[in-house]
Amino acid sequence: MRIDLSFFKNVLTQLIIMIIAVHFFGHYLPLKVQQTFLAISWTLKQILLLVLPFIIFGCLLSTLLAQKKRALFFILGLFVLVTVSNFLSALVGYFGGWFGVSKGLIRMQPAIISVTALQPLWDWSAFIPSSTNNGWALLAGLLAGLLFSFYPNRLVTQAAHYLNQLIAFFLKKLFIPVLPLFALGFILKIQYEGLFAQVIQNYMPIFMLITITNILYLAIMYAFAANFRISLWLQYLKNALPTGIMGFSTMSSLATMPLTLAAAEKNTEQSDIVQAVIPATANNHLIGNSIATPIIAIAILLSFGKTLPNFYQFLPFAGMFVLYKFAVAGVPAGSVMVVLPLLEKYLGFSGEMSALLMPLYMLLDPLITGSNVLGNGAFVILFNKLYKLKQKT
Repeated sequence: MRIDLSFFKNVLTQLIIMIIAVHFFGHYLPLKVQQTFLAISWTLKQILLLVLPFIIFGCLLSTLLAQKKRALFFILGLFVLVTVSNFLSALVGYFGGWFGVSKGLIRMQPAIISVTALQPLWDWSAFIPSSTNNGWALLAGLLAGLLFSFYPNRLVTQAAHYLNQLIAFFLKKLFIPVLPLFALGFILKIQYEGLFAQVIQNYMPIFMLITITNILYLAIMYAFAANFRISLWLQYLKNALPTGIMGFSTMSSLATMPLTLAAAEKNTEQSDIVQAVIPATANNHLIGNSIATPIIAIAILLSFGKTLPNFYQFLPFAGMFVLYKFAVAGVPAGSVMVVLPLLEKYLGFSGEMSALLMPLYMLLDPLITGSNVLGNGAFVILFNKLYKLKQKT
């Protein structure tokens, strides 16, 4: 009987196995081996930060060029509404995280850190050139995308296409396959310094909190789209729920898109609007991600004994967080890769804290993707209503 091993090729499966293995057997590894894995993780992180501005620029440019010569109102309206929706979702995640802290779902216990920190066996960061500021890459991609959407240039379009292919190759063929290795060194460091057991204990309450917060927010979003009419609300949910289940199982908004388009057309009866909005927002309107990331960030900050951000400290992060979503690559954990520098700049994340976010996020990826897909279904209903209202004026 032939055993199917394809299940073990899945990145999520590999991360789960890695976390379990480190928890039970990590302390048996020789110190030099742990330091080697940490050095590899640190080097991979430096490489990611080096290419990140090109990822941001290329993804944003491709997204805007795909709009071509659509009406200015449509492009700006879509941009503003996606930004507002992501921002509100991020605030829901932030207040959801604080609610979890106040109710004891996320424990405020200072981490017990080992006196001796695990150090990488080597550090090549001095030999890896510093990357361009990500904010400039975001601005350049936005300006170039808008300019060449209205004044198309064949060479620019071809260059954007090739850049997008290079980005996809780097992420899908080079970085994503080594994602468990990228996280492994930092997970070993966390365990070595006495933090891993505490983080493991916080997993289930965090997962429950994120699940409940997403369900409630999406239910309210669909109720708002239905003008709080129960019969219409139930109809919208009946049409949309299969897309959420598909997104949960495939962990891919793009793979779910045909079903999302069909459900959105049923809920709006406007195929032209749906066919324009859904593809344009699949990778940047991310309800599930916007809610989950602040909650996970708060949990990690607590696990490391860090001070939690107050509302005014969180606002600059939230503002940049939603803008960076327009530069997200459509790959597993693509959105969290882009946001790592923001977490370090605005919320005080360290390198190992950022790396810990990756496996936590990947474990939640089915739920996050399902929520993203359902959020897009509600968003297109609301956008359609506003668009038709504008056309009447």
